[in-house]
Amino acid sequence: MINIDFGIIASTIAAIIFALQAVILFKGVKSANIYPGVLISLALGIPTFIFLGIATGELSQIGQIKYEMMILILLTGVVHFIIGRTLIYNSTKLIGSNRVVPISSTSILTSVWLSTILLDEHITGIIIIAIILIFFGIIILSVSQDKKKRIEKNAFKRGMILALLTVCTFTASTLLVRVTTSTTGLPILNLLIAYIAAIILYSIPLSTKKYRNTFRTLHKPELICFIIAGILINIAHTFRYIALEITEITVAQPILGTSPLFVIIFSYFINRKIEYFNRKLILGMVTILIGINIYYLI
Repeated sequence: MINIDFGIIASTIAAIIFALQAVILFKGVKSANIYPGVLISLALGIPTFIFLGIATGELSQIGQIKYEMMILILLTGVVHFIIGRTLIYNSTKLIGSNRVVPISSTSILTSVWLSTILLDEHITGIIIIAIILIFFGIIILSVSQDKKKRIEKNAFKRGMILALLTVCTFTASTLLVRVTTSTTGLPILNLLIAYIAAIILYSIPLSTKKYRNTFRTLHKPELICFIIAGILINIAHTFRYIALEITEITVAQPILGTSPLFVIIFSYFINRKIEYFNRKLILGMVTILIGINIYYLI
């Protein structure tokens, strides 16, 4: 039985924590190579999910996962935690979290649409209204710019392209997570397996001097940002997996897509000097907030 209420709570918590980690991440990647940041976030996830797996009893149930589901879980690790995370870290470095998070959040539309087709999930009129409002709020946030903090044209173009590519990876991973967690009923274990697959593959470049040097040139402030962001993103994904296990994508994903609202709030207090802010941001925030309020009335 789908637990809508707790699914909403878990989705909201995940959205807030995703936003906070994105803002802190930007402080780290702005002047550092993204490779250590991604690897640190993956490394921090392994002990976290082992502990949670033991605490919840899920770790002892690994033998219950069928071969077909195991393949899909491993694929999730590659799609989201290697490809998706590398894309979003790079795009954040180029154009900042205030732009990247709103763009990547447009995956709510593609994942909800595909879930109604592929997973036979239900979508109501009020959900459509909420999604439309959230989507337009995201668009307003994405096109707003600060003349005093303009980004070099080529860097901006690359950052936008990478951010748009994250939409594809996050859409695919959302469907994979929904299928695997709803089938196995083991969200923490699924997350642990996906992380193990990702960190094994992502560690391969460490055999080369080029990638080992990215750690040697890492300064203490950047390292601290990567560690904090890594801890936060692992907590956020825990709630995301739980939300997608117990409720439909058409419920969870629009709420997860409200992260841009919280990004703007956190950025104002943490990254005010390096991020951009203007009236369009306020308009976008209000539009998203209306979408959230309508959604909670379902």
